[in-house]
Amino acid sequence: MMNIMIETLGHLPSTVDDAADSKLRSMIFDYKVNEESEYSEAARVLAGTRMVDDPSSVYYTTPDVKCDVYVKVAECFLEDDEIVESDSA
Repeated sequence: MMNIMIETLGHLPSTVDDAADSKLRSMIFDYKVNEESEYSEAARVLAGTRMVDDPSSVYYTTPDVKCDVYVKVAECFLEDDEIVESDSA
């Protein structure tokens, strides 16, 4: 079931109402980290989160939230010793 949800994320339209895809990515990330300890997979899911600087966009993300996402992605890659991937996070 989880694989289906992850695959579906790649086929969504360019904008999803209320940024539901970003919320789903966050929920999948939490599940992958806390329940399955699949850190690299969790990082890849969260890294796909749409974050834009335009306050009128449903994907508007403040700089502090962006930083938090980037740090989480890097930490997960480092947890699996994927140093190159963590540098590009």
